[in-house]
Amino acid sequence: GGVDLSVDLGFMKLANPDMTALEFARKLLIEQAVAVVPGDTFGPSTARMVRLAFTIEDDRLAEGLRRIASFVNSNWV
Repeated sequence: GGVDLSVDLGFMKLANPDMTALEFARKLLIEQAVAVVPGDTFGPSTARMVRLAFTIEDDRLAEGLRRIASFVNSNWV
């Protein structure tokens, strides 16, 4: 089985606090070439979350996490 993590966008101090999980996922894909799954795919209770899957090689995973950190830092308040 895979390992994944759901991250609540509400805990991030994003420049746009109303950014939906879908908007976050699209912008991350366009700007950093990293794919996450918007939480609303799994139901309304996870609508403000994105899901990260840890199913790739360690070096690619580390690079993806660096890109996510860069993205979040550039969209931080």
